[in-house]
Amino acid sequence: MLEAWAVGVGTSSSTADNDGGGEAPMATPDEQDKKDQQDMKDEQQAHKDDDEQAAKEYADFEARVKRTIYIDHLSPLVTAQVIKASLAQCANVVSTEFIQNYTIQYEIPAAALVEVDNVSQAQAAVDLMNNFPFMLGGMPRPVRAVFAKPDMFPDRPRKPGLKIEFSWVKQGDPGYDGMNKLKGLARRQEAENMALIKNQLEEEKELAAQQQETLEASNSNPRRAESAREFMLINQCKTDVRLAVTPGEIFGLRGPPRPSGPLPGKLPNDGTVQAQEPTIKEMCQALKEMESELQNLRDDNNQLRDELTAVEEVFAAQEQRSSEAKKAEVTPAPNQLAQP
Repeated sequence: MLEAWAVGVGTSSSTADNDGGGEAPMATPDEQDKKDQQDMKDEQQAHKDDDEQAAKEYADFEARVKRTIYIDHLSPLVTAQVIKASLAQCANVVSTEFIQNYTIQYEIPAAALVEVDNVSQAQAAVDLMNNFPFMLGGMPRPVRAVFAKPDMFPDRPRKPGLKIEFSWVKQGDPGYDGMNKLKGLARRQEAENMALIKNQLEEEKELAAQQQETLEASNSNPRRAESAREFMLINQCKTDVRLAVTPGEIFGLRGPPRPSGPLPGKLPNDGTVQAQEPTIKEMCQALKEMESELQNLRDDNNQLRDELTAVEEVFAAQEQRSSEAKKAEVTPAPNQLAQP
C-alpha cells in the first residue's frame, strides 16, 4: 500500500516536472485551420452584432426625428423653459437643444430642436406656430416651425450599410479636375448664402423701422386710430354674425359650443321640449338684423367723426382769435405812433 502510494506520488511529480519544464507541442495543420475558422466566425458574429446594434440605434434615431420640430427666428433671450411653457397647450416638450451659430458671421436669430412625445403632438405644434402668432413672454414672435431632418442633428448615428472612403487626389490623377470644380462650387455656394443672409437681415431691419414709424404715426393721429378701431369692430361683428347665424356645419364654419340643455321649441303633448334647428329664413332674417345694426354703428361713427371735426374747427378758430388778439396787444395802433 505504502509502496503504491510512493510510486503514485513519484509518477505525479515527474509528470508535473515534464509538463512544466518542456515546451508546448506544436498544433497540427488541421487544428490551426479549425482555429482560424473559429476566429473568422467570431469576427463575423461580432460584425453582425454591431450591424444589428447600429440598425437599432438608427431606427430609434429616425423615430426621434419624426417627433422633433425645428424652430427658427427665436430671440437670443429665449430659454428651454420658455419654449416648454409656450407649447404646453398642444404638446409635452421632452427635450430642447439650441443650435449654435459657428459658420455664419452675422448675428442671426437663434434656432432650436424641440422633441415632443409623439408625431401627433409635433404636427399640432407645427400647425399652431404656422397658423397663429407664437407668443413668448406675452409678445408675438415671427418664428418658423418645420419638421426636423436627420442632417440637423450633430449627434446623429452612422447609417447602417454606409461606408465612407477617403483618398488623396494629386495633380494628374483622373479625378483631380472634378474635385477642383466641386471645391469651387462649394465656395461659390457659401458666398451666395452669406450674401443672401446679409440681404435678408437688411430687409428685416428696414421692415422693422417702417413698422415702428407706422405705429408711432397711428398712435399720434387719433383719426387713424379711430379708423383702425372701427375696422376691428366691423370685423368682429361679422365674425359674431357668422358664428351666431350658422348652426352646425351648414356653411362649413364651426359655431360656438351650444349651451347645455334643449333648444327652445314647441311643447308636445307630453310636456317635453323638442329641440328645433333654425330654418334658412330665420337665419337670413337674423343676418339682416345684424347688418342693420352694423349700419347703425357706421352711421353713429360717422356722426361722431363729424362732431369731432366741428369741435376741432371751433378750437382752431379760438386759437386763431387768441393769437390775433395777442398780436393786437403787442403792436401799437397807427394813431398812437403819430402822437408826439
